[in-house]
Amino acid sequence: MKLLIEPLLLICQQAGKAIMDVYQQPDFQQWQKQDQSPVTAADYASHQIIIQGLQQLADQYPILSEESATIPFNQRQQWSRYWLVDPLDGTKEFIKHNDEFTINIALIEDHRPILGMLYVPVTGECYAGGENLPPMHWTPENLSWQPLTTYSQDSQTLSILMSRSHLSAKDQQLLDNLKQEFSVNVVHAGSAIKFSWLVTGKANLYCRFTPTSEWDTAAGQAIVESAGGIMLSSSGQPFTYNQQESLINGPFLVTTLTGSSFEVLNKIFQQAI
Repeated sequence: MKLLIEPLLLICQQAGKAIMDVYQQPDFQQWQKQDQSPVTAADYASHQIIIQGLQQLADQYPILSEESATIPFNQRQQWSRYWLVDPLDGTKEFIKHNDEFTINIALIEDHRPILGMLYVPVTGECYAGGENLPPMHWTPENLSWQPLTTYSQDSQTLSILMSRSHLSAKDQQLLDNLKQEFSVNVVHAGSAIKFSWLVTGKANLYCRFTPTSEWDTAAGQAIVESAGGIMLSSSGQPFTYNQQESLINGPFLVTTLTGSSFEVLNKIFQQAI
C-alpha cells in the first residue's frame, strides 16, 4: 500500500489541476445525466486523467469510475481487486462554488476498501489510509505526508456531519433522538470532505439515509477505518462493495466513537432506519 501513495498523489494532483482549470472559469459546461444528477467538463477531464494514470501503474487492476459505471455486474463480480473512483465528488458543491468537493480513489479487495485517498483540489490537501497504513495528511505547505492523530473515543458530545444538499425527514428524526442521549452539534459539509473531518477530529459522526453511490464512500471509509473508526450498514455489519447489480449505497453510519457511546449511537441509528 505504501508504494502506491506517491503515484496516487501525483494522479490526484494532475486531476485536481484539471478540475481547478474549469472551476476558475466564469462559466463552464454542465449537463444532466440520466439519473438527473449534474456533471461538468471537470468531471470528465478528471476522469480521463485518473484512468490514464491508474493504467500506467505497475500493478494493473480493473477500474470502476462514476463516469464509466456501465460495466455489468456479471463482469464486476469476477473482480477480487479493483479501483473504485469518483473523479469529482460533490459536483453540486462544485457548481455552487463553495469549495467542498474532492477526488476519491479507493482500492477494493474482496468487497472491502483496503486503501483510500481523498484529494481536495481547492486547497491541494490530501488524506490517505488503509490496511496496515495509518491515516496520513499531505499539504502543499509541508510537501510531505504527516501522520494524523486519531480521535476515536467514548464521548457524550456528538459533532454530527450532515449534508448541505441531501437532508431528509429521517435525518431530523435521528437528530431529535440523539439529543435525548447526547450533547449534539451539527456540522454541515458537502462531498467526501466529511470523511476527512472525522479523521481530523472536527466531527465524530456521519449518518446517511439518502442515496449515495459506492464511489462516494469507499475512499473515505478506508481512511476512517485506518484511524480506528467504523462504517456500518443498516444491518449493523461492516460496509461492503460490489455485492449487487446496483451501485447505490443503502443507509450507513460512520463514526469514531467507541465504548458505551458507540453502543447507544448504533441503537439509535438502527431504530431510525
